[in-house]
Amino acid sequence: MTTDGLRDRLELNLLCVEPEFVTIEHTVSEDAEFLNVDVSVIDEGDSLSSAVAVIVGIGTWDLELSDGNRSAHVEIPLADLDSGEYGLEVSSGVTGHGISTGELTFSFSREVDKDLVTIHPGDGANVYDHMSVVIAYYAPEIRDIVSDVEVWLDDRDVTNEVIIYTDGIIFLPTELYSDGEHRFMVRVELTDGRVIEKAVSFTVMGMDEI
Repeated sequence: MTTDGLRDRLELNLLCVEPEFVTIEHTVSEDAEFLNVDVSVIDEGDSLSSAVAVIVGIGTWDLELSDGNRSAHVEIPLADLDSGEYGLEVSSGVTGHGISTGELTFSFSREVDKDLVTIHPGDGANVYDHMSVVIAYYAPEIRDIVSDVEVWLDDRDVTNEVIIYTDGIIFLPTELYSDGEHRFMVRVELTDGRVIEKAVSFTVMGMDEI
């Protein structure tokens, strides 16, 4: 199971060690901020005395018992995880049976979805206007959490030459583009400190190529 959130990507693998006496379900919250772990007894006559989830090398979380101690749940925050692969162990105390343990691995990435910023003209475009405007649009889900933006054209900082508005930025060139390839990059910082960097290359066509 793979889930992409605003800032993160989490891929859950199947249980590599199946527990006895209980079932374990693991899902990701809709906002991709939490790993949800749920434990339920298989036999209706059994009950849980405890349940603990461990991300190996990171931390331990107690699951909250419910449904007459037949199930348990915990939300594990993903905010403090770095990119990498982790092991998750879930141990459940089942009355009359002792400890039942399940194990799985999951991969987590901090990479921000670059599609949250769209630049026009797009990567690989041919441009016939030597004063062509460049526009960068923000996806709706980040428009309210942009804290800073920086813009470069051919490795030259042109941030002071752009118009910044809620939905994105507009670059109005102050001089003619030279013929050939140009690189335009936008660096967007979000209020939580995450950064999106998006770059495109476009080619300005000469008069003999029109």
